Amino acid sequence: MTSKELLTHFNVIGEAPDAIVRLRRFVRDLAVRGKLILQNERDEPAAELLARVRKERLAQAKKRKTTLRLTTESIGDVVAPFEIPKTWEWIRFGELIIDSDAGWSPRTESFPRASDQWGVLKVSAVSWNTFLPEENKQLLPGVKPPESARVRHGDFLISRANTTELVAKSVVVDEQPRNLILSDKIVRLHIASGCVKQFFSMVNNHAEYARAYYAKEASGTSLSMKNVSREVIYRLLVPVPPVAEQERIVARVDELMALCDRLEALPRQCPLNSGLLGSCACCGRAAALVLRQAQRLGAAGHGRTRIGLHRVRG
Repeated sequence: MTSKELLTHFNVIGEAPDAIVRLRRFVRDLAVRGKLILQNERDEPAAELLARVRKERLAQAKKRKTTLRLTTESIGDVVAPFEIPKTWEWIRFGELIIDSDAGWSPRTESFPRASDQWGVLKVSAVSWNTFLPEENKQLLPGVKPPESARVRHGDFLISRANTTELVAKSVVVDEQPRNLILSDKIVRLHIASGCVKQFFSMVNNHAEYARAYYAKEASGTSLSMKNVSREVIYRLLVPVPPVAEQERIVARVDELMALCDRLEALPRQCPLNSGLLGSCACCGRAAALVLRQAQRLGAAGHGRTRIGLHRVRG
């Protein structure tokens, strides 16, 4: 849906139970397409960031005495999910990943950990866009977890097993949790320095093409438990904005999501929920800010363009 269509039909949308859900979806769609904020011609192009990332990956591979992992084949032109600004680049997600590691799944109690006991994360801890440390199971007495599995502040965590809808959902750990470890169904991705993890988590979780890709690539016969490999995660196409723009996009989305929270908290009798957008002060300012941003930047656009991906040689 374009911003013009949203504005034209918002009175109808406002009466729907999922009105704010749609608004959140629209804001994030604008964000990942480079249409939520204006580009700044003074920003360093994304191509320069990617050159530094490649050097970092090469240095890490040399340090470990391993070959640089290749995540793209010689596939020629690829149809990109949508057009992006000229300072952005399309790349495979794996080309931004320095390393990755999975967790450990010891025997546990059936209940969440108490106090400072050790707990192992369930996939539900990383399935809902925000890290939920309370979603865990307490380790059995005497079990000593490996330090390598400990969850840390700033971790980019992604599930490798869940339902079709939720498999490969990701979060960025926004605070240092105490005594929690990763399970073997959660992968920690070490994203290259200079990349804003929250932006790529948003692409991974909310870009329509990304969710369709994971649904197609997930394996398993049970609808309630699908699996994706790390290689599937690495092959996801992601748009890469300049670093400064990544930061601005994340900040603006956070601001607009907070406004959506305020709209969502309005009582049902608020005029917004009966189709009279902006006719009361409590909702008018918040709704107008969200919608004015979309109106000013125009339609999100759903065009597709061709891009060239070339073999990366280590």
